[in-house]
Amino acid sequence: MSPTWFLKPGFRARPVRETRPAAPLHTQGGLASDHFRGATCTTCEHPLLLIWTLDREDPRFERIVARSHRRQATDFARWKRHRFLPLLYCWRCATDMTYRLVSQNRIEVLDQRSGEPSEDFPYANYPDGFEEHALELEPIPEDMRASYDLACNQEGWLDDEQTTRLAEWLDCDPQRIASGFPPPVLQVGGIPQLAQGKETLQCKNPKCEHHTEDDMDWSKPFLRVFAVVHDHEELPMVHDDGTTMTVQVVFWTCIDCHSIRAVNRCD
Repeated sequence: MSPTWFLKPGFRARPVRETRPAAPLHTQGGLASDHFRGATCTTCEHPLLLIWTLDREDPRFERIVARSHRRQATDFARWKRHRFLPLLYCWRCATDMTYRLVSQNRIEVLDQRSGEPSEDFPYANYPDGFEEHALELEPIPEDMRASYDLACNQEGWLDDEQTTRLAEWLDCDPQRIASGFPPPVLQVGGIPQLAQGKETLQCKNPKCEHHTEDDMDWSKPFLRVFAVVHDHEELPMVHDDGTTMTVQVVFWTCIDCHSIRAVNRCD
């Protein structure tokens, strides 16, 4: 089975409204057009939503997957060439999208699957952006990662003590853990839980040697999961009847060209 991780270690992301720390400068929200030229959906021609901006100079980022074991230091430096990496998406169209960071203030949309744009889904009054505030990245302890994986995939496996500890870490009712439905985790790096399970996606950057039109070319490497954003109170995904559903936007990246491919998934 091919590995899926891209960045070590894994972090739980927490949007916070307190005073922004001096560094690293991870943020949620803001207007994409204020920071990045080219951040426009090629389907509906509306501005892309800026979900997160990640500071790649965070010293806690230990390593990325290299193209070869001998090139680790070189590849890590190349990945950090532009400090701020935007995670962008158009929920108005909710289609598969690939883009790359051309410079620190410009992105290029490389590929976007066609889709029928909606005027009000999943937002009744579709925004141009979200309020900008700090995003805190908290390293995921190995024991919590293991317990969370078991809680998601093996109902009843955890004992009472493990269930209580995980519930405290997730800040939820222990019954949610015991019932096999722990709350989703906003995550950067590591090995996240995916709403539709493991996928094999490939690079859609036509300038990359690993580019392929389909996702079944086993002669080329698969993309790695970089970050997972799910619906929460500040980024709500809402049904027409007003109820919420578990929705993820999964951001994948190519280990060679570092383009970003964003896909929308739900349970």
